Amino acid sequence: MILRDFYNKNFGYNFYLFSEFIKAFGDIDSFNSLFSLKKEDFILSFDDINEPLYDYLYGAIEDIVLRENKESYNYSFLYEFFDKDFLDLFLSEEGEKLILSKNIYNTQNIPISIETDANLSKDNFLDISYIPNITKDENFLYLDRYKGLSGFKYIKDIVILNKIRDFFNFEGASSFFYNLQEESNVFKMFNVIEKGLFREEDLSLFYSNQTIYENVYNYING
Repeated sequence: MILRDFYNKNFGYNFYLFSEFIKAFGDIDSFNSLFSLKKEDFILSFDDINEPLYDYLYGAIEDIVLRENKESYNYSFLYEFFDKDFLDLFLSEEGEKLILSKNIYNTQNIPISIETDANLSKDNFLDISYIPNITKDENFLYLDRYKGLSGFKYIKDIVILNKIRDFFNFEGASSFFYNLQEESNVFKMFNVIEKGLFREEDLSLFYSNQTIYENVYNYING
């Protein structure tokens, strides 16, 4: 069974509406590619078959937030198969700020610029003792404020995933993520990007990042 058939069986017409929602506001090509995968093949790499849906939902909401002319949209069908708390958060003003933020926060709740963190990783990418802030689970503890929400797991995973994407878009060095323990939340979501599990464009992002640093390394070493 392919993923699309699995979701159609579980969510029926609402999944068709969600596909149309992604066509309007998200990355439909990557979406179609993912949901053509066999269910069995996907769950060998990731344990939650519903989590990619939350990633595409987050991406579509981000697209709406970034549009200059905000469109009114009826989200009611989404409540049929997405966690209510996840939807309520990211459809709120607080959720909009969370989406737009290019910061993470340390344990003293001091903002850490992802762009600055990426630039510092560029400067130190040959230093094996250097640890970028983005790779530390502790710098995502600020998300624990949502721990009481039923969708907390998805909120935390998807925010971490997208902050890592931001880091790569700022050309931060991916090599530092290989030093993480497998039980790390950050490593788990880095693995999603490295393998292109949710989105095809993650693979392009990952390989372009590696190419940048391979070229720099080769240049430095003659």
